[in-house]
Amino acid sequence: MAPYPDTTSHWTKRGSGKLPVLIVLLALSLMLSGCITGAGTPAYTDTALGTVRAAQGVTAANDSQTLDEYGLFYSTDSADVVAIDQGGSSSVVLPATIVTNPDVKQVRVILTQSISANQVGTLTVNAKRLTPGTTYYFRLYSIGRDSGGNVWRTLYAVGSHTTSNPTLKSLTRSKGTLTPSFSKTTYSYKNVISRYTSSSRITVVPTLSGSSVEMRIGTGAWSTVRSKLVSVTRGHSKTLYIKVTAPDGIVANYTVVVSRKS
Repeated sequence: MAPYPDTTSHWTKRGSGKLPVLIVLLALSLMLSGCITGAGTPAYTDTALGTVRAAQGVTAANDSQTLDEYGLFYSTDSADVVAIDQGGSSSVVLPATIVTNPDVKQVRVILTQSISANQVGTLTVNAKRLTPGTTYYFRLYSIGRDSGGNVWRTLYAVGSHTTSNPTLKSLTRSKGTLTPSFSKTTYSYKNVISRYTSSSRITVVPTLSGSSVEMRIGTGAWSTVRSKLVSVTRGHSKTLYIKVTAPDGIVANYTVVVSRKS
């Protein structure tokens, strides 16, 4: 499977050593000898619209290890992720192919990283381009070698998370034509009014209860309202900016360009 394009990684310290920061969402790990095992439960955090980060405490085996690859599988169908092949053995031959359903997306990172015996750290993940308000199922894997050169792979248990949804349920205008037709995942619109109409009132309703809505016209000040009258002179236009903030702080931004015919 080709690597998913939104891949980033770095290294972090926890305790006395270093472990990789991965791009993934995951749950409890399988405890296998000669590998990196999970410690505790993962924490899930929405970091942007359609982006989720997870963090998992991990511990290396009691001898030195080399991490050659790690990655993430995810899907909106739990059965697809649960069914990923575990191979039946902790000792496999590289490239240690893991069998998945074609519908499962993958984040893959290739590297050669030395890990000390009993080293502890944190695996973290950023899964991007996810649909707001949707439940995803995730599974992390890792592939490496122990000090004797034996190859291992670990598939961690399946975890799930519902993405934040600071989107709009509706966006209406009092005058003119709105294009394209409203969709909560379409963020830019045009509202064309006739030369005989001086303004259009834009009214919005957020999808997620408890979300705040702020509006501003051009570079003007933000105001906490859900309706704004946009006045436009003939042959000109003004841009209305709409910021929707979910209770968890995740933000979605919409724009409506109101244009008046000459």
